[in-house]
Amino acid sequence: MSDEPFNPKPKKLKPIREKRVERNHKLGVKAAGGWSLKWVSPGTSGVPDDIDLHGIQSMQAAARRMGILMEDRQARALLEAAITFTECKAPGKLPTPLQARVHERLRALGFTVNVVDQLRK
Repeated sequence: MSDEPFNPKPKKLKPIREKRVERNHKLGVKAAGGWSLKWVSPGTSGVPDDIDLHGIQSMQAAARRMGILMEDRQARALLEAAITFTECKAPGKLPTPLQARVHERLRALGFTVNVVDQLRK
């Protein structure tokens, strides 16, 4: 048994902030061999927080290892997958209506937009 006195009031847990979610996201992209850049677009509100660049060469090498021959259409798909956008949110929070509209516009152009609201372990 512990020598500490019983404390009927447990410590309050601090809420996880968006900044921490974004930092962990950046570390995850880096660990996977990519590069996550903060995106600031003066004059355009609602853009995602980050542009994530995934190494095209490493993606092509992985495709070759799996026996996938690269045709123009497949190379284009790799390029589209190599550039993604990420919106980081505190756990349980949703993008604002303006952000959601910008995300849909990017998706309509063929880009992948991810909304991350949790920490990865």
